[in-house]
Amino acid sequence: MNRATSLPGIARSSGRRVRLLAAPRRTPRTSLESLVFSTMERDRTMPFEALVQRLARALYVDALRHGAWTLDIGVFGAELFVPDVVRELEEGDGTVWQIEPPDRVP
Repeated sequence: MNRATSLPGIARSSGRRVRLLAAPRRTPRTSLESLVFSTMERDRTMPFEALVQRLARALYVDALRHGAWTLDIGVFGAELFVPDVVRELEEGDGTVWQIEPPDRVP
């Protein structure tokens, strides 16, 4: 892990935020998209890094509940899920949520 980041591939100072769209173009298609909606239900805007951390942790805990503890998943922790979470967030950008660049953050 790069010392400049708290998660691999995500700059701590990125300043990006994820905002749920008021009128999404479609409903959630995957369980991860549904998790994004339920996570952001109350706070409709979140820092990108905080959302990735929260979602990766939720996926990790879910995997442990469903028997992943028998594998070496504990060695990797929640960071194992970060690439999937980032990919899913980027794929949904502009459709179900908006990833706002730092210059659009108030």
